[in-house]
Amino acid sequence: MTCVRALALLGLLAWMGCGPPGPRVLVDTAGQGALDRSEGLDPGVAASCPRSPVEELQCAILGGPTGEHGPFHVVLSALGVAGRHPGAGLGTHLLSLDHPLELGRPVVLASAPGDSRGASQGGAVAVVAMDDRGALVVLAEVIGNLDGGLLRALSLAEDIDLDGVPDVVFGAPGADLGRGRAYVVSGAKLAVGATLRLPDDALVELQGVTVGAALGSAAAVPHHPTSLDGTLLIGAVDAGAVWVFPMDTVRAAVGEVLTTEHARGRLHDGHGLGADIVALSTGTYFLRSDRADVVVLSPTGRLVPLAPTPGAHSIERLEMADGEELLGISGSSGWLYSPRTGGMAAVVHNPGGAVIGDLVALPDLDGDGLGEVGASSAWVDTVGTGMVGIVRGARRTGGRAVTLDAAWRRAVSPDPAADLGATLAGLPDGGGRAALLTGGPRAGGAGMDAGRVVPWVWLEPG
Repeated sequence: MTCVRALALLGLLAWMGCGPPGPRVLVDTAGQGALDRSEGLDPGVAASCPRSPVEELQCAILGGPTGEHGPFHVVLSALGVAGRHPGAGLGTHLLSLDHPLELGRPVVLASAPGDSRGASQGGAVAVVAMDDRGALVVLAEVIGNLDGGLLRALSLAEDIDLDGVPDVVFGAPGADLGRGRAYVVSGAKLAVGATLRLPDDALVELQGVTVGAALGSAAAVPHHPTSLDGTLLIGAVDAGAVWVFPMDTVRAAVGEVLTTEHARGRLHDGHGLGADIVALSTGTYFLRSDRADVVVLSPTGRLVPLAPTPGAHSIERLEMADGEELLGISGSSGWLYSPRTGGMAAVVHNPGGAVIGDLVALPDLDGDGLGEVGASSAWVDTVGTGMVGIVRGARRTGGRAVTLDAAWRRAVSPDPAADLGATLAGLPDGGGRAALLTGGPRAGGAGMDAGRVVPWVWLEPG
């Protein structure tokens, strides 16, 4: 029995290639917990993929033998977290926080916009971390309000309540007949075991006043020294606007409600501005949903388009391990925009023209001094089979084009209807390692769509 076949029978990912002994894989055939021993595994695995006390199952390496590209350790885990019920859509959006808050470990906020509990129909956000076994656990939850606002986590904010812990912005753009709402939630309240309910547990609630404006579609706190410095930006995508709230106004409103009438002003162009917002040290970037492109605010206050990015649907800040700051743009391809050069550092294509789901920054995994990039897609064929790939740092320079199916390391989902790969997030542990988490909002079977967040690989620089 080949390694790939053995892994398939164990209900894990379908991997491409097999080679000499490599990293250890903790396998759980029942999906309940990781095994730290070989007892109970199919004999074919032991025969075809010999193990050592430190590393095992080279066929779990995403694409080839370890020795080809230097030290690279991968531990695969099938232990994800699932949505609570059909239609929850867990994993529709993933937000990786670069601050552990009061939780003692890095976390990812996983949105489940269809989550409903009792009278609540406003969605939920799970605070997800990785335990010592490599399994994902839910540490805390944030529950939306009653009117179907489709809650999602938007951004890490400054310390609004001055308790020493950064706070988090959540959005519910569908709330209140589409007027939309945004909530600033105390980071200190997101403690282990906490269940927060909005708007009751919000520090500040920001309400839209125009029906259908969809306030709460995006949020960011700019740090570039422009007219936006010292403000909280809240997108209202269906109005094509971004509202500018002075941070002093937000701090003074703790325990109260603000409306867009309290804003200092707005950026507006009527083309779906505010679908997504990313603040880099070099400027603030905005996604326009109607035109599926990205614009940057110039020093003169004009919104200047970047190079064309067809089908753009999300943007991310990528802080690379080598110190470079990139803007990741996901769409019909994945673009890595370099503010330093003013051009695209690299383009990631998907086989068959499928949409790139997300781009994330990874540590330097091959020892060449350059950070790697993770890329995902939920559709690499006609039935929604997802893929995650790792692009080497050496390939993200000079505008090079890389295809996801030819990435340095890659993994393919075994579930053809889950949309695994629709979203992607990195989960660093502070020791130079990172787990790639991917969301599959349609997981759970046809018509179920409970959703799932899965740790695909555990990456450890040698």
